[in-house]
Amino acid sequence: MTRDGASLPALRCELRHDGTATVRADGELDEVSSLQLAQTCLDARELTGDVVLDLGGLTFADGTGTKMIATLQRAFAHSGHQLTIVNVPAHMRREGELLEPQGDALRIAS
Repeated sequence: MTRDGASLPALRCELRHDGTATVRADGELDEVSSLQLAQTCLDARELTGDVVLDLGGLTFADGTGTKMIATLQRAFAHSGHQLTIVNVPAHMRREGELLEPQGDALRIAS
């Protein structure tokens, strides 16, 4: 799906019996689509509290998307919940490391 030339990621949210939700992002993550991802994660948090964000299906992510995910992690922590990030593509790991001097490093589950 496209809007204004930007490719929005396909997002899927699975609710689990243990009280967590998993949001899976497929496709491209950029300035426009990172807002959609953020809203989906925040909506899932309202339903279950803790959320797992699976980035294994991303084919592209720019610095804006990476920074948005770091911001989401802080927002979750401030609300007493956890955003666990899994299956992070290598290029996003490198971008996440660049955020560390600013105190915004991604906390990635192993």
